[in-house]
Amino acid sequence: MILIPNTPSPSPIISPKYCNFYPISISIVREVKTLATDDDVSILVVKNADGNTIVGAKQKFYWFRHDRLVLYNAAGKPFDFHLDTKLKVFLAKNKTKNAPDFKLKGNWFERSCAVYAKNSSTIVAEMNKKCTVDSVLFKKDNFMVTVYPGMDYAFIVALFVILDVGF
Repeated sequence: MILIPNTPSPSPIISPKYCNFYPISISIVREVKTLATDDDVSILVVKNADGNTIVGAKQKFYWFRHDRLVLYNAAGKPFDFHLDTKLKVFLAKNKTKNAPDFKLKGNWFERSCAVYAKNSSTIVAEMNKKCTVDSVLFKKDNFMVTVYPGMDYAFIVALFVILDVGF
């Protein structure tokens, strides 16, 4: 393990155990979009390689808006955030909503995206689509996610998955 000097303090959103003091690269392979339904909510579950739930999502349906998600951790404890059309992310603890907690900027045609902390130019994570033999022959989407030191990588993966599903 290589520690990077001057690493920012961890920013746990789902859990401190998903924050590293070094960059982490995660490969995501998607075969098909799967979304189970349960009464009036849609459910999405992200699991680690051992099959353990890291994070899940339930979309609350309101008659006047459909942009609110409630995320829950493996213990079932909820936390939520909002996505608006400008791809700004507001965590539940951000009561004033004056500034987003995260911003996403990307080229959706090239399937690449960067996550910025608040209204800064500090990139906390990046995602790029990889073109591989599997993606061409077996119609699997392959994404490489890089999460920078101190950021909760389970939250970042969940954010990219939720955006990809199209909530």
